[in-house]
Amino acid sequence: MKTTFLRSLLLLGIAGASLSTAAPASAQDWTKARDEAVANLQALVRLDTSDPATGNETAVVKRIQGILAREGIESRIYEKEPGRGNLVARLKGSGAKRPLLLMGHIDVVGVERDSWTADPFAAEIKDGYVWGRGTLDIKSQMITALEPVGNMQKQRSR
Repeated sequence: MKTTFLRSLLLLGIAGASLSTAAPASAQDWTKARDEAVANLQALVRLDTSDPATGNETAVVKRIQGILAREGIESRIYEKEPGRGNLVARLKGSGAKRPLLLMGHIDVVGVERDSWTADPFAAEIKDGYVWGRGTLDIKSQMITALEPVGNMQKQRSR
């Protein structure tokens, strides 16, 4: 089963980053941004969050929490049940503009391994594609959302 095309992920990251930063596009290192996005996506896909079989969302939110922490963004994990964590991070604004909420889920549909031509949790790159469960669904969108959030934090720090 084919999944997210790397160029699509890069374009989504570019679109989000260009909306959130005042720095000129030439100031952004797009190769570095792409490589980080791909590595982060692969890390999330490698964490099996099949619902309801494993859940395991806490492992993913801890990974995202680490990414946010490297950008200087505080966050908190809330667990109603062990392993089923939710992450909340906030960039406090001045109140001059309306707030923006980015949200998503990180659990994925269960896997019928016989239907896959690749390991659904290996996140291998083949023919320019990242293969794995969650790359067409929310895991790629979660990684894409991190780019503008990181850029907003950098703007606040200047």
